[in-house]
Amino acid sequence: MEWQIQYAKFRYKAFVEDVYYYADRSIDRNRIMRLADCTFVDRNKKIPVTGSTGICKSYVAFAIGYQACMLGYRLFYASTPKLSLY
Repeated sequence: MEWQIQYAKFRYKAFVEDVYYYADRSIDRNRIMRLADCTFVDRNKKIPVTGSTGICKSYVAFAIGYQACMLGYRLFYASTPKLSLY
């Protein structure tokens, strides 16, 4: 599990349990928990994380990524600017 996290190159640690579900952020707890089981990976689905500035899009993406690593998946984090390099 530890090497998966290092390979992913996350900017910081984030955990699904630590996501704040304030009403003004419009983050649906049930949706995040469904994503945390990572079945979307097995179905080869991509999950775009979008929204306005300051609603913790990165944190949610990192939290789901960390969860995936804990479940044994290997992944690589890249922000939109980095994607244009690939």
